[in-house]
Amino acid sequence: MSDPVIELRDVTRRFGALTVLDGVSMSLLRGETTVIVGPSGTGKSTLIKLLVGLLKPDAGTVLVDGQDVGKLGRAELMRLRRKFGMLFQDGALFHGMTVAQNVAFPLRHHLALKREEEERRVEVALQQVGLPGLGRRRPDELSGGQRKRVGLARALVMEPMIVLFDEPTSGLDPVTSAAIDELIVDTRKRLGLTFVVITHDVQSCVHIADRVGMLWEGRLRAWGPLAEVTASTDPVVRQFFDRRSDGPIKVV
Repeated sequence: MSDPVIELRDVTRRFGALTVLDGVSMSLLRGETTVIVGPSGTGKSTLIKLLVGLLKPDAGTVLVDGQDVGKLGRAELMRLRRKFGMLFQDGALFHGMTVAQNVAFPLRHHLALKREEEERRVEVALQQVGLPGLGRRRPDELSGGQRKRVGLARALVMEPMIVLFDEPTSGLDPVTSAAIDELIVDTRKRLGLTFVVITHDVQSCVHIADRVGMLWEGRLRAWGPLAEVTASTDPVVRQFFDRRSDGPIKVV
């Protein structure tokens, strides 16, 4: 069994009188893909911000690679964040830059590499996501799926330990979504990284997840291996995976 690379121990986070996360505990194993699901407003984005130290818990502990994130100083946080790559929901590409310049952006911001090494790492990252030789194109010359791949290349170029995905299949048609899911599965296997994915896409979750956490009203309603969670008889969990409701998830 793999060792935990991320641990949340009874984590609570409030914004004023609103409790967004309430006593959440989970261990995310090294080399696995953990998918976090649940309705909007249940704390998924807050959880990601806690992992990288953009927020601190009001109670409980967040450990990343053995480090207590809430106790790290500014310099230590900067070093910790280099262990993370991030694929944003909309790709967050700079349209005035080429694909290669977009992928190279974090290298130029964090490292002082020679031009040859920077170009090598950019091309390796583009090859890893199936876009070799497209470095000179601009984002507006690419399809939606290709832009997602460029975003993933940028997340990988710093050679992170953990990659965070915010709705990786959002806005894509079913065929392209399935291709992105395959890319996520293949990349994780080839590189041995730890992936944490936020998604509302039930099909994507079932395809890519090793482990699933479902947040509901700030609490961890379900947590465990994919097969265990999808077999749950909890009505809230069932409603999500069976997609029986077009409205808010409710206890039935």
